[in-house]
Amino acid sequence: MSQQQQRPLRSDVSRRGPLDTGLIRRNINPSTQEQTSEQYLAQITEDWHKRVDHDVKSLATGMTALVQTALVPKDKYHARHDAFQAQALAENMVLAADSLLTITHSLKLMYLLTDEEEITTRKAKDLRVIREETEAAKLAVASHWGALFDSDDTPLVDEETS
Repeated sequence: MSQQQQRPLRSDVSRRGPLDTGLIRRNINPSTQEQTSEQYLAQITEDWHKRVDHDVKSLATGMTALVQTALVPKDKYHARHDAFQAQALAENMVLAADSLLTITHSLKLMYLLTDEEEITTRKAKDLRVIREETEAAKLAVASHWGALFDSDDTPLVDEETS
């Protein structure tokens, strides 16, 4: 009993502790930290363009390779080898298509969750344009109204009926 009291309690339960956040930004290049919003968006756009180009190229090369392997009659060994090659190409094509689908989903989310400041600015600009157009239309209607009723040669009441 005394031996149990002397040994510390050992457990396999992990203990909670604070995350080591001091190393999070250590590996980031200092020039990337000082990017403007436009530069950051341009970099992300360029990365996505490269990724889309790579995935589309992978789909195209996979499809042409599949067609080429299916055209020529072969013996059993070459047929099995080509079947394995076709399966590998098909898997690469599926991965590329899935990557394109992921990009599409990310772009949709980015569009839906864009910066609130941009949305507010765009709405304010649209509202300002609509107000300017409304004021211009009011002035045009007022000038036409004035021209219609202020002219002396146009009678307000039909003379034949009076």
